[in-house]
Amino acid sequence: MGYDLFGAIGFAIITPLVIAGFIAFWILTNHERKQLEDTWRVFAAARGRDYEEATGEWPNRTSPAVQWHAEDVTYRLESRGREARAFTRLVARPTASVLGLVRIRADHGHIARASVRIAHSLVTAELEKRLMAFSHGDSVLFTYRRGRFVLEWPGREENDARIAEGERVLDAAVDAVRAAFA
Repeated sequence: MGYDLFGAIGFAIITPLVIAGFIAFWILTNHERKQLEDTWRVFAAARGRDYEEATGEWPNRTSPAVQWHAEDVTYRLESRGREARAFTRLVARPTASVLGLVRIRADHGHIARASVRIAHSLVTAELEKRLMAFSHGDSVLFTYRRGRFVLEWPGREENDARIAEGERVLDAAVDAVRAAFA
């Protein structure tokens, strides 16, 4: 009888704490997402870019996105992942493309791993320099596949200057594609 009473008291104490923990987690997650949405909405409006609202309800909520066109390139800024595994993805899709795959991981200001198949002309000295400068101690992933450049870095980015620098990294890659057709 004593263990039953001990278990009931423990259950009565722990259950409200677990429920309060879930509520606190939901409130913090919702606040973080709202802050990102507000920041990107202002970013898009200030630069005349298209903002896509996040849709759905937690935990199946989509992330906001910003999309724009510059010359012959379509850009898309989006956030992927959840909580501690969230990352920012900047995508550039030029109208011209070359055959090949590129995967470069820059980590702490140097190229940690690189895999290039066929598309060697895309990995220019300018691209490497910009990619290493962009890494800022983070692990940054740059890929090219099926005519699409992707730059990913950890966290949900709210700094306009960092997003603009990521765009310059992708511009260096797009310039390499343009040079291949010149």
